[in-house]
Amino acid sequence: IEPATIPALVNEAVANMWAGRIRPVEVEVPPDTLFASEEVALLGGVERPARSAGDPDVIERAAKLLGNAKNPLFFVGGGVIGAGATAELQELAEMLQAPVMMTPNGKGAISYRHYLAQTLMSTRELIADADVIFAIGTRFLEASTQPWGPKGSRTVIQLDIDPEEIGRNTPVTVGIEADARAGLSALVERVAVHNSSRPSREAELTALRTAAEAKIDAIQPQSGFAHAIRAELPDDGIFVGEMTQIAYWSGIGFPVYEPRTYFTPGYQGTLGWGYPTSLGVKVGASDKVVVSVNGDGGFGFALNELATQAHHGIASITLVFNDSAYGNVRRIQNVEFNGRTIASELHNPDYVKLAESFGVTGRQATTPAGLRTQLAESIKADEPTLIEIPVEAMPDPWKILSIR
Repeated sequence: IEPATIPALVNEAVANMWAGRIRPVEVEVPPDTLFASEEVALLGGVERPARSAGDPDVIERAAKLLGNAKNPLFFVGGGVIGAGATAELQELAEMLQAPVMMTPNGKGAISYRHYLAQTLMSTRELIADADVIFAIGTRFLEASTQPWGPKGSRTVIQLDIDPEEIGRNTPVTVGIEADARAGLSALVERVAVHNSSRPSREAELTALRTAAEAKIDAIQPQSGFAHAIRAELPDDGIFVGEMTQIAYWSGIGFPVYEPRTYFTPGYQGTLGWGYPTSLGVKVGASDKVVVSVNGDGGFGFALNELATQAHHGIASITLVFNDSAYGNVRRIQNVEFNGRTIASELHNPDYVKLAESFGVTGRQATTPAGLRTQLAESIKADEPTLIEIPVEAMPDPWKILSIR
């Protein structure tokens, strides 16, 4: 391609990025073009298109179902946060007194301090009596594939900007192809016409969530360490998870109070994703406290990025929970293969010395209380930091809670 064609290609890429579900777009430029010289005329920017609120007739049908529902239940994913639809979500949920189950990607869509925000454990109790299930900006994958998910002729409404996701994982009664913010805004208006006055469910839902929390918090040491992080992380501080034990527990039990403050590799299961991602998160949100939660196995995939962190002075805080193993793999081998393990043990460095050799502050904590202390001091210091936490093998939260 010629250099003069690149501005139009960039505009085309941006237009494609904004179309439908927002996602990355690649522009490939051959090396010979990069070395070429030519007069290039820059073009005007691409305006973001108006986001669809969905077919009005479909919105009306969904509004009638929701307004007449006795026990509506919401499942919310990252699409709500991506669309900036948290205020509209809360307004509709409060109107219907509908409990809101947030996937890991959807955490923070409603503050965990709100009584309508529910955990996976409490949702399992609620779904049996839910007469209308509303999935918003989520693949609705886990609920659709687990034994506790919706069964039979349950009324399911799904709203998603990507038509390929609607009905992909479970049959739907009504599918709304729409932007989450625009679609929810339209539903707020139309549901109000069909809705009746509803008493607050605060006492009921608070008691249900409290009982569920007791079961979740009994899983140690994951719960203790995760709550230590939450205690020191500001409400707008950012948790960047990984494929590791503390993060697995956090997907179930970590309280999140604001949108865009909880990042996870999601269903892709990309071990090693967390630490380098956290550096980018800190660069993009330099005024926020960013904590990266890693196991030793995942951290090892990109520990060379300590050099990047030190070179650019990226003041994120990296936690490395060190059990000298790919802990989840080792546990599966011990449980499922009668203790026959292979390639799951790790020979690790002294992480404190490793960090310091790169010019990153190294710390260590051995208990949740110690982690709180080290986190508080690291937040105050506001400098590139690694905290090692030596741990033993941890229990399987999914088996204990009968989730999988």
